[in-house]
Amino acid sequence: MKNLGLSAQLILRATTLPLAALAIFLLIIAIYRLAGLPEGDELLTLARSSLSSNGYAVVFLAALIEALLLINLYLPGSAVIIFSGAIAKDAGLSVNILLLYGALGLLTGFMIDYVLGRFGWYHLAMRLGLGQAIESSKKRIQIKGLTWFWVAYIHPNTGSFAATAVGVMRVPFSKFFLNSIPPLLCWSTFWGYLSVFVGPTLFDYIGFPLVALVFLIWIVGTLWQELRKARTVDE
Repeated sequence: MKNLGLSAQLILRATTLPLAALAIFLLIIAIYRLAGLPEGDELLTLARSSLSSNGYAVVFLAALIEALLLINLYLPGSAVIIFSGAIAKDAGLSVNILLLYGALGLLTGFMIDYVLGRFGWYHLAMRLGLGQAIESSKKRIQIKGLTWFWVAYIHPNTGSFAATAVGVMRVPFSKFFLNSIPPLLCWSTFWGYLSVFVGPTLFDYIGFPLVALVFLIWIVGTLWQELRKARTVDE
């Protein structure tokens, strides 16, 4: 362990947030099942019905929530756009309009993140241990400029850090806004049409093994980042 540069403190720092998110996720699943709420095909039918009547508004609101700093750490990123794209045709919705509403929801959420950074309200996130992620985004933006959005906006979590960091750096809102639109449209279209291509069979692959794999990748990735930071400090 020591030869690898690992320590109990580093491992704890790297795994705390993913394990806390996993615990909350499992708690929600347990409560959901204890309440006897619909699952499987019944849930899919209910989702189609809901999207048929309020689809565009639901996608906009859910995408907005997924883009908000802190809140989105406990949500599967881009899930709404992917899920909605997979059943859009069955729900009688236009895929293009649906993806546009999803992108607008994400953009609205990122604008809120920008305001949090610009006016100092992001300090709450820093107290909850997210300061390093925001600082990391700042450094990448300082090096690569706002072209970093093309990488950050691939996922709502990294996108929210980037938007907050830009606000902290007091980049003009117009510049932030105009540079956010192209990558958001690009990635929303990519994820949305990927789910349309896969279609309803997407839900055959969703289960606890996939969720466990996602959290495992999260933990390993975070541990690797912490290890690199520790080595940089030692040097």
